[in-house]
Amino acid sequence: MGTDWEELQKENPLVCEVLADDTQEGHEKRLNRYAQAKARQQLIVDHIIVRNAEGDKPPLIRELKALTECGSFLIFRYYLQPSIYRLIGGCTCKKHLLCALCAIRRAAKCIAVYSEKLDHVLQSGEYEAVFITLTIKNGEDLTERFEHLQNSVKALLHKRRNSLAKRPKTYTVFKEVVGAVYSYEVTYKAETGFHPHLHMIGLVPKGRFQYTEKTIKKKVAQVPEELWSGLVKDWQEITGDSFIVDVRSVDNRDGFLAALVETFKYALKLNDMDPEVQVECYERLKARRLLGSLGLLFGVKLPEDLNDELLPEDLEWIDIVYQYSGVTFGYQEISRGNVNLPANFNEQVVKGRLYRDIPFNDHGSDLMLGYDEKGRFGLQRKVLPDAPF
Repeated sequence: MGTDWEELQKENPLVCEVLADDTQEGHEKRLNRYAQAKARQQLIVDHIIVRNAEGDKPPLIRELKALTECGSFLIFRYYLQPSIYRLIGGCTCKKHLLCALCAIRRAAKCIAVYSEKLDHVLQSGEYEAVFITLTIKNGEDLTERFEHLQNSVKALLHKRRNSLAKRPKTYTVFKEVVGAVYSYEVTYKAETGFHPHLHMIGLVPKGRFQYTEKTIKKKVAQVPEELWSGLVKDWQEITGDSFIVDVRSVDNRDGFLAALVETFKYALKLNDMDPEVQVECYERLKARRLLGSLGLLFGVKLPEDLNDELLPEDLEWIDIVYQYSGVTFGYQEISRGNVNLPANFNEQVVKGRLYRDIPFNDHGSDLMLGYDEKGRFGLQRKVLPDAPF
């Protein structure tokens, strides 16, 4: 892609999440990264509280409760050998259009799953990857602009299917894309309005296209001229008002990872949006399908669980609970929960005692830290006594 990978690492927390290690140093960086996401989330919470109090728009009661609870506590499992940390609880709301923390975890999970799938397909040597971006003109009406983009993409996919028929009635060079995964993204600027666009990683037969070196936005890229020019023509015909299409080769490992990050990064550029705009985007897009796939990349199951994969149970581990502080804007260890340690383990290493039923009293939540009926430590719903009347 011609992407400066070191520069991308510095500016994109998702890159750090994808490449993060599970060592003590990596764990501390991860907590800092999550604290920044939680701080951003708190801005959204504050805006929703004011909005609900004003009463001019439908209140977001469930969203407020979910965001308040999500990430207030994080539970990590520390494995003594090989001395690594894994997230096992805390990201609970799964509202990635509102919650920066869940957006990071969701995107990282998508990248991990599709990276494995793409590696498997590309190992055959029959295909090569290209990165495609489709854009439309900006506008003030997000719903109208997004539907225009989504309907145009559907029309392009329909034209591809017709072109692949035994007796095709139409032709598009896009039929050469034998597999793809794509996602929608929305950015916003007060001067120009909403800018919905689509990022796609596509697979094409190896050697099918000739590439020309071009400089795009001060970076060198290898462009498949036939595919690019054909898509420009199709896209302008379909949209009626847009012709800006970017197509380039994904030619090395760094470019491959950069393409995955660009495709699966947050649907909204959270840090660039005012909370009011972000909440508006959430309301307009929450029922929309923002990911899609076709051909060889169709049917990949995305994980619903935002936690890390656990290591074998027979390893020695300690569960550590962190609480977010709105004073320090960081996570602080507050307890050590479940343990799986040998009988002769030196308790001094554990530092502290086992905590049970620590009240979760932030914003009147009905959650608490404690053990469930199976002895698992984590966030639990309080069992409230029956009313006396």
